[in-house]
Amino acid sequence: MSVSTGATNVQSTSYHAGTYERPQRLTELPDFIDGTRNAAVLRRRAAVPVGALGSADVVTGRRLVRARDAHDASWWIPASLVWSDADDVERPEHPWFVGLATDLSWSRAVLSGLSHRLAWEARLAHDAGAVLPVATGIPTWGTATVFDARVGHDVPTVHIVSDNVVRGAAGSTIDAAYRRALYGDRASTDVEIDRELADVQLVLADAGLDVAVVDVGTALLRKGGVSRVSVQLLPR
Repeated sequence: MSVSTGATNVQSTSYHAGTYERPQRLTELPDFIDGTRNAAVLRRRAAVPVGALGSADVVTGRRLVRARDAHDASWWIPASLVWSDADDVERPEHPWFVGLATDLSWSRAVLSGLSHRLAWEARLAHDAGAVLPVATGIPTWGTATVFDARVGHDVPTVHIVSDNVVRGAAGSTIDAAYRRALYGDRASTDVEIDRELADVQLVLADAGLDVAVVDVGTALLRKGGVSRVSVQLLPR
């Protein structure tokens, strides 16, 4: 007995490779300049590399990318702190994950990226042997320990360590940081996020740090109203 599946023939992958063109690139990168050829670049800023918060280490960079601060002022900062391949290719495609965030709200994305950066600094410091005080007044569960993880600044930051998970976040208060580390900030309104972001940036300013944001979104993300940012820290 013969059985007919009714299936249609599919052309080989080699046929499709020769028929369809490669999709157009979706990334619209921000402006770049070569800092070595433009020694007198106006509005050039050094930036704090990941893991160096609280120290005097900064990066000036060869290749520079345009970023914006909290007042929407434009600055040229090291592109190597935003993309791992910034100094190797004309159009970098691999942003560093620390400080990278995506959200429908620009302010929420920036706050999320900033929170991640501050929490990651604390994690690196703790892993390197830094002694972090235990946060007080914070409920814990099981074997979890909640550390007060302010490293090089006074922004409320928590570093949570248990047998199964390590989490961290920053916020305008230690309670806000703790909730963000556990549950994110979906329960906060956009107005609350805007206010918290402003508060955090003021506290960082007291520590001699400015927040800079590089838009690393794509055309497709922007079309959908999605913001994708890389958050960096600039010494004053």
